[in-house]
Amino acid sequence: MKKLNQNLLAGSAVVIAALLVIGALTLVELSSLVTLGLVFALSSLVIFAFALINRPKFAVYALVFAIVSGQILRLRLTEEAAGSILFLDIAMGGYVVLGLVAAALNRQPLPRSLSLIFLLAFGLWIPIGLTVNSGLLLPRELLVALAYFVRFGFLALTLFVTAWLAQKKETQIWLLRLLLGGALTLLAIGIAQRIFVPDIRFLTRFGWDPHVNRLLSTFLDPNFFGMFLVMLYALALAGVMSVKGKAQLWLTILATVTALAVVATLSRSSYLAVAIATFVVLFFKSWRLMTVALIGVVMMVSLVPNVRDRVVGAFSVDTTSLARIQSWQETIEIGNTNPLVGVGYNAFGAAKIRLGFLDDLTSQSAQGGDSSLLLVYATTGVIGLLIYLAFWLSIFLESYSLWRTANEPVWQMVGLGIMAIIPAYLVHSNFVNGLFYPHLFIPFALLAGVVIGKANAGRQAKEIFELKNPDQA
Repeated sequence: MKKLNQNLLAGSAVVIAALLVIGALTLVELSSLVTLGLVFALSSLVIFAFALINRPKFAVYALVFAIVSGQILRLRLTEEAAGSILFLDIAMGGYVVLGLVAAALNRQPLPRSLSLIFLLAFGLWIPIGLTVNSGLLLPRELLVALAYFVRFGFLALTLFVTAWLAQKKETQIWLLRLLLGGALTLLAIGIAQRIFVPDIRFLTRFGWDPHVNRLLSTFLDPNFFGMFLVMLYALALAGVMSVKGKAQLWLTILATVTALAVVATLSRSSYLAVAIATFVVLFFKSWRLMTVALIGVVMMVSLVPNVRDRVVGAFSVDTTSLARIQSWQETIEIGNTNPLVGVGYNAFGAAKIRLGFLDDLTSQSAQGGDSSLLLVYATTGVIGLLIYLAFWLSIFLESYSLWRTANEPVWQMVGLGIMAIIPAYLVHSNFVNGLFYPHLFIPFALLAGVVIGKANAGRQAKEIFELKNPDQA
């Protein structure tokens, strides 16, 4: 029976994939190159589906590998930024589908979490904005917006599936180890890239910025990769404050190397994020160490010329700053056209063109602004923004609860680490549109999902104890 279910599931995945591709081919005119690309994608999906069915854990490995692959593994279907399929998109889909099936077959109870409720509410609010604005969108623009909505749905389900699966202790620890391995691999690739391929101006013809002498790894963007490093740094620093012995020594080395890697990105937004993460960890653990850290930052700014130039530049209005300010102003202006429900998620690029802020959608950042939170306001309105902020606040409070109640150092590390990541991530996202960036949100979702799963496992254990011992309850 189990084998039959596996074959039925694999067959269903193949049929659905085939129908999607056939439907796409009938809806739009495609060049032979694009058609070939879709055939290749379908073939890959078929192989991927059978691999996932026979080895369910392969979905998790594939997801982490896809994060490590960054922007390298992608299939470009059109000249528009929205016309690319990342391997991460396929891996995320496989993880979500297989995770839902595995959790359902194992009859695991649904995870209970306020953050998941707010995330669901935000997901339900998005179609309302799209419906209100559908009359202003061309069929192609509406299709792009719906594609982004589907991607958001899978991003949200990544958190839900992880929380559902991570109610088992062995799954929690396994996921944490796998995430750490992926993060260390990305860090190593980044260091190698900075040494051997410091100049990526040859990628400008593909729409990437001409970065020189900046650490960016496979993300091909120092700002996004800088925030990824801040996540790793926050966990390592929280670990230094939580564990003892050899583990503390290794985590100290990791935190130091990661902090230096952040410096090598020359990303001012990442500098600010790492400062915020450090402040949060030390605020909850040690004011004395906070003073030492402040002295270290002052020394680094004083002694490292590149860092000094970037920090000084943060207080001056240069070309980059002017462009960012202009982006903020444009995003606010777009949001003000419909402040209650926004222009529709993610019909931001269409709104830019409609208001004369953009000529076409070929840029990698055409569908976004420089601030994620302002983008949420512009596309989902004030109501959507409040729901979305409530989601982040809920995760912070759940992580705080884990940190305060956990007896094991590893969970104190995870709880405190996520508490440091959230404000750093939110502030960073006001300079770089990173809250919906899959290579940042998915690692965060895996971490947060483990926290939610851990909380649910503890709650279930308590309920079982009370049922078995009614007199002691």
